[in-house]
Amino acid sequence: MKRIVGLFLMVCGFLLLISTFDRLGIGNWLFSGKPISKSVSHASIEKISIDTPVQVNVLPENRKDITVVANGKKIKLIDLEIKKTNKQIQFRIKKHWLFWFVEPNQIKLTLYIPADFHQNLSIQGSGDLQIHGDSPTKKWKLAELKVSLHSGNSKFQNLQVDRFNYHHSIGNIQVKDVASKQTLLNVGQGDITFSRYSGMLKIGLIKGNLRAHFSSLTKSLETDVQNGNTFIDLPSEIPFLIYAHTSHGTIDCRFPIQGKKTNQYIKGKYQDGRSTVINQTRNGNIYIY
Repeated sequence: MKRIVGLFLMVCGFLLLISTFDRLGIGNWLFSGKPISKSVSHASIEKISIDTPVQVNVLPENRKDITVVANGKKIKLIDLEIKKTNKQIQFRIKKHWLFWFVEPNQIKLTLYIPADFHQNLSIQGSGDLQIHGDSPTKKWKLAELKVSLHSGNSKFQNLQVDRFNYHHSIGNIQVKDVASKQTLLNVGQGDITFSRYSGMLKIGLIKGNLRAHFSSLTKSLETDVQNGNTFIDLPSEIPFLIYAHTSHGTIDCRFPIQGKKTNQYIKGKYQDGRSTVINQTRNGNIYIY
């Protein structure tokens, strides 16, 4: 029994020592190494999947292959695996056991994808995420973008997506110059910001503020914020039906609504009401302008 206790204390001491070295900056020297780079053809590929606990940057380029580069001061704490099956390719970061006892935020994964890949992209894990197309007038087109993150901040810019599904536990989200036929977001905690968005949008947010600026609205906008304020910026030429309600807060709508309107409840229409706008919050204010 004493041997078991002694061995346990030795292991705990070793892990504490590693963690201390990491906080002092010695971990950068212990686990540093050369960048990991791998390439694979994207011929016949219909889906790209990324499974990683580190920050990810996705860049579409004028290229013929898919190249992934892992870089950082603690690169020895991970392995990069590529698995290709049928019409799908998966990039996966495999963590060494010491990964759990040091700060891994200095490791970055960059994925260079051919700009003519327009199929499905799936990302899951934790860490910051950035996906940028070329420009607002030259958006990167995808059939489906699916993201599931535990933590980290996300930025999406210059994209045109048929289906955009996003699930996030903790972190902020910025979406700029994105067009989508259908965007579904479920976020636990964090601030959400949409700038110059076009399309249909449905958002569920437990805690945080939501700001959404639309270039155009297709079919419907539906938001449900439990704790936080909602700011909706709509073009004046978009006619819509509206239902808005807050349990503990106020509603400020700058549009001349035909229907019932109080400080906490609106039901009616603006002009001929082609699109649908539904905004609900339990604890927070709603601003529609």
